[in-house]
Amino acid sequence: MPESIRFATAEDLPRLIEVSLASFGEITWQRTVDRLFGPLNGYDWRDRWRRRVERALAEQTFLAAVENERIVGYACGTVDRSLGLSHIDILAVDPAAQGRGHGRRLLSAILDYFRSQGATHVTLESLVDNEAANALYRKEGFHQVASHFNWFRKITAGS
Repeated sequence: MPESIRFATAEDLPRLIEVSLASFGEITWQRTVDRLFGPLNGYDWRDRWRRRVERALAEQTFLAAVENERIVGYACGTVDRSLGLSHIDILAVDPAAQGRGHGRRLLSAILDYFRSQGATHVTLESLVDNEAANALYRKEGFHQVASHFNWFRKITAGS
């Protein structure tokens, strides 16, 4: 693994959350949920992202890109060894560090890790309008196999 990529630890959680909020703040569909429905049980989109990253760090492999001793991005995911199938859950690069190859290096590093764990295939999801990420995935040999809608509604009594 290149020196600029390392496994993330629990001590990194605050910075991983910062990177997530900065990276996805402009594109997350969770902001639309807040606009339409308000915070969910008092948790706004930022709170929900924090909880997602906390859960992911506890359950997944996390690789962090470090520049000048500061985390500038990360990739996390899982491997199902019986299927040989890995999944990239989140790949995030701080907007202040984008355009310097961190996303490509993280993608390469997590694929190397998955390969070392017996994975032969990888899947990930990306929003249609996340043009920078989608361009990277295309360049790195990923194939779009489906598109889907993300539906959301409030559950009320009798509905």
